Amino acid sequence: MIVELPNKSEPNITIENNVIKGADANYRNIDGDFGDAIFRTLKSKPDHVAQIEAETGKKTTFGELLDSSVRCALWMKKQGIGPKDIVVYCTYPRPDTEVPVLATFFVGATYNGWSHQIALKSARYFLKFFEPKVIFAHGGAVDVLLEAIRLEGVQTRVIVYGRDPRCQSLQDILLESTSEEVAAFAPRPADPADTAIIVLSSGSTGNPKGIQHSYGNVMRMIVTFGYDPLDGVVMWYSTPLWITYFGFLCRQLFSYGTRIIHSSFHLEETCAVIEKYKVEVVFLTPTQITLLCKSDILQKYDLKSLKRVLVGGSKMHEGIFAEFKSRIPQAKVLQVFGMSEIGCGTAQLKSSRNSSSVGYLMDGLQMKVKDLQSGESLGPNKSGEICFKGTSLMTGYYKNPEATKDAFDEDGWFLTGDIGYYDENGEVYIVERIKEMIKCRNYAISPSDIEQLLHTHPGVMEAAVVPMPHEIDIERPIAFVIKAPGSNVTEEELVTLSAINGENEKLTGGVIFLEKLPKTDTGKIMRPYLKEKAKALAGNN
Repeated sequence: MIVELPNKSEPNITIENNVIKGADANYRNIDGDFGDAIFRTLKSKPDHVAQIEAETGKKTTFGELLDSSVRCALWMKKQGIGPKDIVVYCTYPRPDTEVPVLATFFVGATYNGWSHQIALKSARYFLKFFEPKVIFAHGGAVDVLLEAIRLEGVQTRVIVYGRDPRCQSLQDILLESTSEEVAAFAPRPADPADTAIIVLSSGSTGNPKGIQHSYGNVMRMIVTFGYDPLDGVVMWYSTPLWITYFGFLCRQLFSYGTRIIHSSFHLEETCAVIEKYKVEVVFLTPTQITLLCKSDILQKYDLKSLKRVLVGGSKMHEGIFAEFKSRIPQAKVLQVFGMSEIGCGTAQLKSSRNSSSVGYLMDGLQMKVKDLQSGESLGPNKSGEICFKGTSLMTGYYKNPEATKDAFDEDGWFLTGDIGYYDENGEVYIVERIKEMIKCRNYAISPSDIEQLLHTHPGVMEAAVVPMPHEIDIERPIAFVIKAPGSNVTEEELVTLSAINGENEKLTGGVIFLEKLPKTDTGKIMRPYLKEKAKALAGNN
């Protein structure tokens, strides 16, 4: 191994003065800077299969990935791209996505992912805000990006994956360097304080913020997130927009894993790919798990190769979690909790003690639960705002010192905006986002608690609960529901079901049935959109 990382199989935490501490992270075995570590890892096993394209079966070895990435880095150097320059990737999972990503780290520049379905308004804003030197984009995004560049009058170049007569292609720029240049190449040493990656916040209350992590930080992040030499054949659907893409890419490379490249999640295709390529580890969202459980797909395919299913992106409903585990009993189903500001992972369920927890703290992190009124640190089994300290936290929000300051308290604790608690064993539980809580009369309602109930109904495929404004009650919970195939479930049934936990949690805003729920690229439900829909419905009543 070029980067020797700890095995994360067992929790090692302590609780002192109402502060949970993960084990001290061991940074002594980190050899070289980040780009250099990747370079030498790829070089150490050139014949190892790095990835396989699911649709075609085409294999790419570590050596081939290194050669292409070095050629791309040489092209970047010739364009004057280096430290403090921003390189953007605007694409879905594809066999050549990683080439410019790794090249960026080889020249010490800054990684920045955009949505592969980016809208013109967002593209224009990002061009002005981030001022990228180059954008690597899939063909479907080229029209929007070129129009945004024209309207903003900037000089950003677009390099296309594939072919487009208006742009240089990635394939073409890889041919511009000689074999001698490739053989003589060495990664540029990065200043540990320079920004390595900028990932975007969700932007649910305005334009997304740019979350910065330095080169020194990402090396520590790798240790925090960990590796496992048993990962083997892995698959995930995150795009470069999300920090999970970066984290799982690092984990795969440093673990000498083989990634299956599958462009997008689809019930039938995903199961077929897992069966065909004997996938051992897969990362899915709770929404994707729910869809699998609510269909009959799982019984049609041989998924015995799965050893672990990592689940993250939002809170998973306990009933779905238990059902999914029963359907693939040979696999460990591990919930992961994380935030881009904190790094690739914050807590991970490493045992089956309690399926409702998200597990134990990663190494190098500290956590406390702060009372929302008094600000004091709370003991076990008391809910409050979850706060973190650690060596893998962001260096700040890009060009936004005010937001950076507001993200931390006076003692340097990062304020997550999540309500949660921990138990006597140090397991962490997430209750709800503070901003998602519904204020009905003098009662605070957790949407996820109602969603848990709705998902127990066999006629419900998916459900999302949001607040509906009300003149007297302030807010009322309303549910947007997708019916399971063939279901005749009614609004009255679901409203009655919601009252099981008490009249205060009853769906007094009603139920709206939809054909589909609005989702982000990673499958998260777009709650701001549903809130606007609920607001419009309230105005019509």
